[in-house]
Amino acid sequence: ITIMSGFLVSLGHLDIFATFAVIVVGDLVGDSLYYAIGRYGGKKTIEKYGHYIGLNPERIKKIEHHFENHSHKTFAIGKTLHGAGHILLIAAGIAKVEYAKFIKHNLLPTIIKSLVFILVGFYFGKAYVKLNEYLNYAALMVPISLAALYIITRIKFKKDAEKI
Repeated sequence: ITIMSGFLVSLGHLDIFATFAVIVVGDLVGDSLYYAIGRYGGKKTIEKYGHYIGLNPERIKKIEHHFENHSHKTFAIGKTLHGAGHILLIAAGIAKVEYAKFIKHNLLPTIIKSLVFILVGFYFGKAYVKLNEYLNYAALMVPISLAALYIITRIKFKKDAEKI
């Protein structure tokens, strides 16, 4: 969605500042939902079923200790692990990281990630517009070229037929 939003910004359909603000807030809301899952239901679920995936109370304590000492780095890494970052957000809830600290340490990586994806969409959107111009020229030139080839071929065959 963020890349597509950047593309729409490049076409002038969306305002870049409003889009950026909505993307950052939306990302933080989603991250907060993962955090809430961990905080208000994750630990009980992990204690009950965690042994199936190698989690036990001792490992949960290690996770809690890790977030106490390295939450900022962990959130930064979690944002770069686009597909698996939600696990770290749930783990932060399980570790009962203070919510204000969660937002504080999650905000900067969210801003950077959102900006990068908007810029990817924006610049590839610009490339798409330029590519579309070339494709329009090609779409015009192909029928003209085919018509010219047809006419030249007809004239050549007509001259060859007259020689016989």
